[in-house]
Amino acid sequence: MIALLDADILVYRVGFTTQDAPESLARVRMDELILNILADLQTQEYVCVLSPTGKNSFRYRIYPEYKANRKAPKPVHYAILRDYLIDTHAAQIPEDLEADDGLGLLSTELNNPELGHTPIIVSIDKDLNQIPGWHYNFVNKIKYYMDELEAKKSFYIQLLMGDVSDNIPGIPGLGIVKATRIIDPCTTEEQMREEVRHIYQDHFKSGADAILERNQQLIKIRYKTWQNQEANKKSSGPPWRHW
Repeated sequence: MIALLDADILVYRVGFTTQDAPESLARVRMDELILNILADLQTQEYVCVLSPTGKNSFRYRIYPEYKANRKAPKPVHYAILRDYLIDTHAAQIPEDLEADDGLGLLSTELNNPELGHTPIIVSIDKDLNQIPGWHYNFVNKIKYYMDELEAKKSFYIQLLMGDVSDNIPGIPGLGIVKATRIIDPCTTEEQMREEVRHIYQDHFKSGADAILERNQQLIKIRYKTWQNQEANKKSSGPPWRHW
C-alpha cells in the first residue's frame, strides 16, 4: 500500500500545535506524524503532495474570489515545514493545480494491481471523497473505500452545497443533509447531473448555466482513469519514497 499524504493538512496540523515551539521540534513532530500514519497503514511507501503557494492554480483564473475569504494567519512555522517536506520528504507540488488534484492524479496513476500497487489517500478533507479508491482519515483513524458511484455522489452533493471554506457559493439553505437526500437516490451520473441542473436553474434563473459550469470547474478534483499500464510498467522508477 502506498500512502498518498495530503501534506497541506499535515503542515497546518503540525504547525498549529508547535506555534510556541522551536523550528527543530516542529520538524520532529512532522516526522512523528508521518511515521505514525505509516505505522497505522502498515506501509513504508508514501508520497507527500503540497499545493503551490500564492495563487498558482487555474481556479483563481476561473474565479478571482476563490478562497478570498481566508484571512486567518498561517502557522508560525508554515514556510519552514513546507520546505522540510520538500527537502527531506521529496514532497511533490503539482503545476497549476492543488494538492487535492495531485492526490487524485497519483491515486489513479499508481493504482496498478498487476504490480501490487494500492494507493490510499491520507487526509481529513471531505472533498477528496470525490476520488474513487481507498481513503484514510488519520485523525479519526478510519479507513474506507469509495467506489465510482459513491465518489460521483460526493462531487454532486458538493456542487449543490458549494464550499464555504473555498468561497464557492452553492444553493443557499442546502446543507449536507438536504443535498445528500437529493443525490443519494440517484443510480447514474446522468440522474445526478439533471437533479443539480434543475436546482441551479430554479435558483439562479438565467445565469444558472454559467454558474454551474464555473462551480463544476472549481469543485471538481482532477483524476484520470488508469489506461496505460504498459507505459507505467516501463517507467524509470517509482515516485514514492520509503521511510
